[in-house]
Formats: sequence, structure tokens, C-alpha cells
Amino acid sequence: MLWVWVAGSLTMGVGAFLLTRSTLLGGGPSPLFVVVCAAIVLFAVLGWMGWRWSAGSWLPDEARGRLLWAALVGAVGLAGWGFAAATTFGAGFSTTAQAVLAIPGSGLPFALVAMLLLKPPRVNAFAMAASVILLLVGYLLVAVRLAGTGEVSVPQLYLQYLEVLLDGGPIAIPM
Repeated sequence: MLWVWVAGSLTMGVGAFLLTRSTLLGGGPSPLFVVVCAAIVLFAVLGWMGWRWSAGSWLPDEARGRLLWAALVGAVGLAGWGFAAATTFGAGFSTTAQAVLAIPGSGLPFALVAMLLLKPPRVNAFAMAASVILLLVGYLLVAVRLAGTGEVSVPQLYLQYLEVLLDGGPIAIPM
């Protein structure tokens, strides 16, 4: 699953880095354009990976199973990537911290989903436990920062950043 992590990091991580950089310098492509381009490349790479290495998955070793593997890893991983992005914004991570975390951290949600689809139950259990722990940590980071401020909850924050992304407006990154 190292290669899934690398693929997620190189596509979505570079996209996140470009978003962070364009926010700092001003201008640049719209966030939606960057994310859509990165996601298209990622899904193409995941499709190729699913075609080449599907034997280790519990999904059927045929075209339908390979396509489902790529779709699940891509879609659920993208949702996890979005949650991680909203968490770093909501927790008030500096732009430098976000840029440093963008490339190595962006592949983790995709790798965890791919690990959930592997045959050994131990790997599934590890991936599920790691996912739950990371979701709780992300939720707590934002909840602690927003406690007593009357601001939105973590799910609302996630939906707000998704709305900003889809509107194509600039994403406010804490400095």
C-alpha cells in the first residue's frame, strides 16, 4: 500500500501544496480546478494500480472488482483527504505546517482505504483502528480550538470548506 500512499501524496499533496502556495502569493488557479485535476490524475493512477495489483484484495479479481477497488480507494480516500484538510484549517495550523504536511500526509487516507480492502484481517483491523483514531484526533483538535467560541462544529466546518471549494472562491488559510 506504499504505492497508493505515494500516489495520493504526489497528486493530492501537490494539489494541496499549490493551494497553500497560491493563497500565500495570491492568484493562481481556483481551488476547484486544482482539486479536480489532482483527483482525475489520482483516479487514473488508482485504476492502473487496481488493474495491476488486485490479487491481494478481497474484491473479485476481474474487471468489475478492479474498477470497484479504484473507485472505493479514490472516493473514500478523497473524503478522508477533505476531512484532513478541513481539520488543519479548523485547528488553526499555520500555512507552513500545512505546506509541510500536504505532500506526505495527503496519501494516508488513500492508503488506509486500500488497506481496508486487503485480504489479511489483521491489516483490515489495523487500518480501521488507525482511521478511527485519526478521525477522533482530528475532531478533537478542532473541537478544542473552537470550544466556547460559538463557532461551528467539525462536520459543519467540513461542509463549509467543501462549499468554498465548489464555489471556486479562495480558501482562507490561517497565518
